[in-house]
Amino acid sequence: MSSSFQIKISGTVQGVGFRPFTYNLATKFNLKGYVSNIESGVIIVVQGIEKTIIEFYNDIKRKHPKYAKINAIEISEVLTEEKFDHFFIKPTEKNILINSPLTPDFAICKNCKDEILDPENSRYYYPFTSCTSCGPRYAITEKFPFERENTSMNTFKMCDVCEEEYSNPSNIRFHSQTNSCPNCGIKILFTDNTATIISGTNKEIFETISQKLNDGKIIAVKNTSGYLLLCDATNAQTVQELRNRKKTFNKTVCCIISRHETN
Repeated sequence: MSSSFQIKISGTVQGVGFRPFTYNLATKFNLKGYVSNIESGVIIVVQGIEKTIIEFYNDIKRKHPKYAKINAIEISEVLTEEKFDHFFIKPTEKNILINSPLTPDFAICKNCKDEILDPENSRYYYPFTSCTSCGPRYAITEKFPFERENTSMNTFKMCDVCEEEYSNPSNIRFHSQTNSCPNCGIKILFTDNTATIISGTNKEIFETISQKLNDGKIIAVKNTSGYLLLCDATNAQTVQELRNRKKTFNKTVCCIISRHETN
């Protein structure tokens, strides 16, 4: 006999791939219903055999996405006449007031890193590669909930290939709000200190940057919050030049990296 249950989860569960994870898990258990963002986190309404739902509930607690943090999870049986014929990700209701922890930016995952370093991959040396497990969150969020339309990525319309990835439950970019590629996403622009554009492929641009760092140059990387300054931290003359320019003679210069860390 089919039962209906409601599961409410609070904590860091938005922007960490929780809804795609829930979708795939529910599909594995052949359950019906939906998952959606709510004010305090995520809500799941699920229908199926009670024993199976309890197994599903326990797997959520045990196997949730790496960066998710569950502060509280509640399950309760509900009486409803609504019947679902499949499980789906329900769009977040408009104008809800989100009261959940801010999701930080995440370092690139191994899958995306492998793609970037694969000459046969369309994202070869595309630095804005990300998926549901990695990439910017806090830095691009303009308002909540964490949906593409509420981030600076909304400017970039996904191409057909990215749309297919976004819609494919077996893809690492299933419902990835940051999804983009060289054909539809952010473009790299590299200039010298006179604003003259230095052209080349993404790989060539990064090779040029690497060489300039080795030559003792200072590189300014523009991001959503300002600029990140890069230089060879083992080059005392370059570090001193950076101090002079920033007028930070008595402070530690934080925005520097060693050339060994650029590999």
